[in-house]
Amino acid sequence: YRLAPDGVHDRTLWTSEDFHQTKMLTSQPIEGMVTTSTALLGDSYTQFAYPYLAATFSHLSVTHLDTLASNPASVTDALINSDTVVVEVVERYLAAGVSPISDPHVISVIGAALAAHPIK
Repeated sequence: YRLAPDGVHDRTLWTSEDFHQTKMLTSQPIEGMVTTSTALLGDSYTQFAYPYLAATFSHLSVTHLDTLASNPASVTDALINSDTVVVEVVERYLAAGVSPISDPHVISVIGAALAAHPIK
């Protein structure tokens, strides 16, 4: 599969890199792309969407949710410097409370960082 946001230029980016450390994707925006700064916190399913996310967003940071479990403060810079924050997590982990995004400490660290840097 390929993704051409403008209907012409294939912007799909295939990579084997993981995103347990925040991965920054930047590209020259074209018609049909999301051009605002976006941070995505995702689980392993994000790896399969990654090539198409790169084609859709001109400024995107992608971080694996496991990074939140080990060091939530390491992710806050990407979040506070973004206009939009997206969380992708498989429902069964969220419902069972085993996803790092449902950990009260993680929520506290992220919430405090976002509250200290409101979008104006």
